[in-house]
Amino acid sequence: MKGRLMTNDRLIRMGSSVHPDCYLCGSNAETHKHLFFDCCFSNHCISVLQQYLHKSFPATGLASWFTRHHGGTILQKRIICAAHVAVLYAIWRARNKARLDRLVIKPEYLVRQALKDVIARFWAKNTGVVSNREGAWLASISI
Repeated sequence: MKGRLMTNDRLIRMGSSVHPDCYLCGSNAETHKHLFFDCCFSNHCISVLQQYLHKSFPATGLASWFTRHHGGTILQKRIICAAHVAVLYAIWRARNKARLDRLVIKPEYLVRQALKDVIARFWAKNTGVVSNREGAWLASISI
């Protein structure tokens, strides 16, 4: 959130001699904003996540979307938020893997793994009963 990750633009400002292009798409200079919001790789990841969750939400401004969006339950909003954060973290990890190993993970695989982790953590922590609507939504997330 504070833009302090060691993206290529920051490394160059610190005097490191790295190539400025994004490791995931290779088409633009890698900045914090590009990596998480403008990169075609990260945009594809968010699109895949929305397909899995059967929900549409913005890649930016997610917090304000939660306060204004009236559809869905609190549980659904929490799962969406946790999944979005997990995917952003997975994008950072994929960027590092691409940088170090020269291997770019497929967005579908990346999102599926992040979503599996979120759902598994939910069921591990959830000791209560979920409503029929929430249970049907969770069951509809085909991972």
